[in-house]
Amino acid sequence: MALPKPHILTEQAAQGVTTKSITTGLVVVVFINLWVTYSETVVHASRLNLSVFQLTLMAVFLGIILIINPQLKRWSSQTAFSPPELMAVVAIGMVGCVVPASGITGFLIGVISTPFYFATPENSWADFYHPNLSSWLVPTQAEAVRGFFEGLRPGQDIPWAVWFIPLAWWATLIAAIFAVSASVMVILRKQWADNEKLAYPLVAVPESLIAGDRKLPNVFYNPLFWAGAAFPFVLLAWKTLSWFYPLLPTLDIFPHAGKFNFTRYSPHIYIEPLNCFTIGFAYFANLQVLFSVWFFFLLHVVEGGLFNRFGYQIQKSSDSFSADPPTQAYQCFGALACLVVWRLWVARHHLLLVWKSAITPHPKDNREVLSYQAALIALILGLLYVFYWLNQAGMDLITAGLIIAASSVIYIGIARIVTEAGLVYAGATISPQAFAMDVRGTVGLSPQSLTAVALYEIRCHLHQ
Repeated sequence: MALPKPHILTEQAAQGVTTKSITTGLVVVVFINLWVTYSETVVHASRLNLSVFQLTLMAVFLGIILIINPQLKRWSSQTAFSPPELMAVVAIGMVGCVVPASGITGFLIGVISTPFYFATPENSWADFYHPNLSSWLVPTQAEAVRGFFEGLRPGQDIPWAVWFIPLAWWATLIAAIFAVSASVMVILRKQWADNEKLAYPLVAVPESLIAGDRKLPNVFYNPLFWAGAAFPFVLLAWKTLSWFYPLLPTLDIFPHAGKFNFTRYSPHIYIEPLNCFTIGFAYFANLQVLFSVWFFFLLHVVEGGLFNRFGYQIQKSSDSFSADPPTQAYQCFGALACLVVWRLWVARHHLLLVWKSAITPHPKDNREVLSYQAALIALILGLLYVFYWLNQAGMDLITAGLIIAASSVIYIGIARIVTEAGLVYAGATISPQAFAMDVRGTVGLSPQSLTAVALYEIRCHLHQ
């Protein structure tokens, strides 16, 4: 099967950026943000926005192309969404749907409200943390934080003044990180899409679903597509029914079919034979990349077994968001860093052209969202602001530099892996704050730096 083009041409992209597509994309983002927040905080159901291409976005996108767009075509072809407009809606959704719950806001509100509400004489947070926290970083009034967790008393107003200042300053940090990420995207887009011609499986899936000029996209007229779609649907439907009706036999294959160990010393692996969401995106990935995925994972299992058999181990990482075992977690992080450095070296000629174009603006920059000059300025100013913000929050200069360096490796590395392999679930094995603390040692860090590093945990979820 021929793969879709790795990127939409400039002319098609321009046609997709319309008032209708932008408005629809924003409505989709608001709807999914409310959906995910309600699902996690009220219903306490599954966490729906952990994947790079969110499950909720896929569901809404299918609703648009199967229900809404065919009805619009019946009324008037002018009112229906064109393929470029549908891709614009997907692009807006992929960016905006990472905000709620497990994305940004859930951890942001939770982290900054925790230090004063959960402080007790037993944990001594009032002695260790509170002296290092400022009112511009976290809400420091215990009564206001108590109202957030336990609800307001009758007639009590929301203390907006207590929350506004810390939320505003955190918003500036998030905006700076977003500006840096967008700048890197502009700088590397041509190298990855045009020069290296990466497959972009995350884009290939929606492109395949909207291809065609009939009432429904062409793929929906293919019986094989419906057969393939019916298989996971029936399995999930049966699993759902067996949950509500215990008399029905269950299918113990979701979310996995259990653990498996090759030997008594080997690290366990989860058996996921029917992770159809991942399989669907991987179908569009480069076969050589997919070979590397399973081959090096198998190597990881063999190596882990040898380490366990010989008793080789290093001290556990400094936070709970890093992977186990730490020996292989740091090995994987080192490999990710090497991947980033190597790919930047491969792109050196393109990066040189970007630098020259930034000094002397070139007409070819009009294919990018921003000119190379604007992207470089935003990149430099954004990094400087993040560095300044972390320093003002209490981090010393070396720790702030290490965290920014580790964050850069994670952002670019995960973006490269997702872009080339189409993995819808991906994350770093070492968090930036764990990297900084492990490299420097917690004994050598001041209380102010350790407190700021703990608060920076929020940043670890921005890459979703």
